[in-house]
Amino acid sequence: MIALRAAASAVIAAALLFAAPGPAAAGDTTPPVVSQTGLTEGQLIGPHTLFRPVVSDDVEVMRLDILVNGIYRNSFGRYQGEFVAAAYLADIPDDTDVDVTVRVEDRAHNTGARTTRVHVDKTAPTAILSLADNAYVGGVTTLTPDQVSADTARIVVTSLDGQEISQATAAPWNLRWDTTTPGQTGAVRVTVEDHAGNTTVYNRLFQIDNTAPTASITSSQRPHIVGRGKQILIGSVTDPAGVDRIEWWVDGALRGTGSHLEYDFGDVQRSTTVELRAWDRAGNQTVTTYPVTVDATPPRLVSISPEPNALVRGSGVLSTVRFDDQSDIAWVLAQGQQQAMAGSDAPYTVPFSLGSDGIQRLGWQVADTSGNWTTVYQTVIVDNTRPKLTVTRAPKNRAKVKGTVKVHASATDRNGISRVELLINGRVVARDRTASYSFAVDTKKYGKTIHVRLRAYDRAGNVTDTVTRTWRR
Repeated sequence: MIALRAAASAVIAAALLFAAPGPAAAGDTTPPVVSQTGLTEGQLIGPHTLFRPVVSDDVEVMRLDILVNGIYRNSFGRYQGEFVAAAYLADIPDDTDVDVTVRVEDRAHNTGARTTRVHVDKTAPTAILSLADNAYVGGVTTLTPDQVSADTARIVVTSLDGQEISQATAAPWNLRWDTTTPGQTGAVRVTVEDHAGNTTVYNRLFQIDNTAPTASITSSQRPHIVGRGKQILIGSVTDPAGVDRIEWWVDGALRGTGSHLEYDFGDVQRSTTVELRAWDRAGNQTVTTYPVTVDATPPRLVSISPEPNALVRGSGVLSTVRFDDQSDIAWVLAQGQQQAMAGSDAPYTVPFSLGSDGIQRLGWQVADTSGNWTTVYQTVIVDNTRPKLTVTRAPKNRAKVKGTVKVHASATDRNGISRVELLINGRVVARDRTASYSFAVDTKKYGKTIHVRLRAYDRAGNVTDTVTRTWRR
C-alpha cells in the first residue's frame, strides 16, 4: 500500500487529535479490539505517514493512541466516521525497523492494542529527466525519466496549478503529454514518489512548439527539371526549435538524408516526384513535394536563317539559330571552316566563311544544362558568279532616235535571274522580272542626249551591267 501523502498529514492530524471522552459506561468490561493497525509487517513508511486502523468495541471506541517502540506519540479521534492515524517518525533513524502500536480505549476505559513492525524510509526517490529546461516539445510528447530510484512507486506530471497530465506506476516510466491540449504553458511539475510516501519534485519549463518546419527544394536546372544520371537537389529547412532530421524520398523509397540529395534519375525521359520530409526537435513533421521532369531530350531547333538551301554570296554569311529546351541552353558551338562559341542569349548568331560556288553545309552543336546535345546542319548554296546579260535588240551606240524605241535583252544564271533593270542617265526607270526582258523607251522624256544601259541581278544578288549606249535625239 502506498502511504497517504505527507503533505496532507498535518491537516488531517489536526482534525483527529483526541478530544476528552465523556462519562464511562457502567458495567462495560469488554476491551475494544484492534483488528488491523492499517500497516503491514515490513512496510516502508516515511517520517509522516497516515494510515487507517480498523477498530471495534461493543459500546464505542473513544480514544486511539499511537506508540512508537512502546513510547506514546499522540492520540486521535474519528475523522469523517473513521479513525485515521499518523505515525510521526522524523526523529527515528533512517533505514531502521520500529514497532508501531495502535492502542484504543473505550468509554469504560477498557483498552486493546495491536503492534506492527515497519521499516523507516526517509530517503526521497530521485530520477533524471532527459529533457533539459527550455527544451522544445510538441504534439504528443513522451517524457521518460532515467535512473529512477528502485523503490519508486509512481511518477506524476502535473501542471503548476495541480492538474494531472500523466502518471506512470512502473518502468519504463513513460509519461504521455499531449501538448496540443488547450491551456498548456510548458511549465510542469514532475513528482517522484516512493512506497514510503517520500517525494521529490522537479519543476521544469519547456517550450511548446506545434508548428512544423518550413521547407523548400531547389534544382541546379530550371525549377522542377533535372538532368539525366546523377543529379543534386538542395533542401532548405528552417525551424525555431532546430531541425532534427531530413529525409529524401524518390519513387516511393528513402534515397538520402541531410541537406541535399544526390540521386541517379536514370537516362529516360520521365516525370517523378521528390519528397523532402523534415522533423524539428519538437517532433513536428513537414512534407514538401517537388514534381520533377527528367530531361533526356536534346534541344529542339525552332528557327534558322538563312533558310535551308538559301542562295548566299560573298566570302561569309551570318547564320542565326534559335533553340527550345526544357532545361537551359548551356552552350552553342558553330562548326565548319571556323569554330566560335555563340552568345549566351538566344538567338545565336555566328559568321561562317564561304567557299567556292556550290552547296555548303553549316553545322551547329548545342547542349543543354542537363547534358543533352545535338548537331544541326544548315545547307546553303554559294553563288558568287555574276549573271550573263546581253542586249539582243536595241538602237546602236550613237544612234539617232525619236519617239518610242524598244530595248530587248537576254539574261541567264544557273541559279536564276531575279530581275533586269533599265537605267537612263544613271537612274533606274524600269524593271522587268520576266524573261524575255524588254523595255519601251519614250525618248522625248530624256533630253537631247540619252545614256542607256541594262543591269541584271541573279537570285543571289550578283550584278552585271551592260556597256552604256548613248543616243541622240
